[in-house]
Amino acid sequence: MIVFDQAFRGNSYISLLNTNVWREGSFTDANVTGTEFQINTRKVTYGVSGSGILTQRFTPAETELGHRWNIRLQKLSGNFVGSIGYWEESDTYNPNDMGFVLSPNDRNISGNLRYRWFEPFGSFNRASVGFNRRYNRLYNPGAFQQFDFEAWGFILSKSYFGYNLWVFAQPVEGNDYFEPRTDDFSAYYATPKRIFTGFNMSTDYNRRVALDLHLSYGNFSEPGMYSYSV
Repeated sequence: MIVFDQAFRGNSYISLLNTNVWREGSFTDANVTGTEFQINTRKVTYGVSGSGILTQRFTPAETELGHRWNIRLQKLSGNFVGSIGYWEESDTYNPNDMGFVLSPNDRNISGNLRYRWFEPFGSFNRASVGFNRRYNRLYNPGAFQQFDFEAWGFILSKSYFGYNLWVFAQPVEGNDYFEPRTDDFSAYYATPKRIFTGFNMSTDYNRRVALDLHLSYGNFSEPGMYSYSV
């Protein structure tokens, strides 16, 4: 394994990585080559990040090729921040000779928006609200998997108690192609519509002893299906 990494102005960097596995005789050999980068403007107001990886597995019969790449556009500073990105992982992506990937064959578009209050107000030091969304499909074939979104708010008191309220929703039924229901993998689990809401609280982490509280409840479109946690 070898990695070259170069940092430069604006908290930016670019790197090149390579892992290589050579086995004696006719056993499978493998090579993975990739790059990762974060390029920011001079004042770190905007940025673009991403990566690209090519996997090669050399068998006596053929060379198996796979890939993974992503790119994300970002607003990084100020009260209002956010990003939008695209991720793609082919069904033949396989770095597992010297790495690990559980379930390739995925592509998604994701984005988030957040507004932050840095100045103290009333009984509070700072606060933020945000919104995330994600849309997933298989890479091959391009079948729909899932669409979901989340909204949340956080506030920190002047006594350093933190409070977080969130809502997560999947408004349409999804398809979990990685959860087969037949031996020949021809049928898959249809994930029901669902909505979750939760509340988190933490006491002052500057103290020797701190406490966390978590409460959540989820309701599903499938009759009799629900979840809760404390």
